[in-house]
Amino acid sequence: MVKLTPHDATTLSRLTQFHRLPDEKRREILDELESQEARQVGEAILDSGKLAESSEAIRETAIRYQQWLENNQRLGRLRRSRSK
Repeated sequence: MVKLTPHDATTLSRLTQFHRLPDEKRREILDELESQEARQVGEAILDSGKLAESSEAIRETAIRYQQWLENNQRLGRLRRSRSK
């Protein structure tokens, strides 16, 4: 896992969570990252080809963010189905 600053962690969360934004806007969010490692994680989140080429720590961090998104989406669907 890559050690991230609070700012970079929040920015990567936005990048992951708002995956339906246009590429231009996602690149703007990527530009907000402060550290080189955080930028590599962001690029791996955006491009699965870069994910495969990344170091183990970068890959593990990017996968954790993707799992976090999938878990949030699954729980959201579960909440909505229970409220009907």
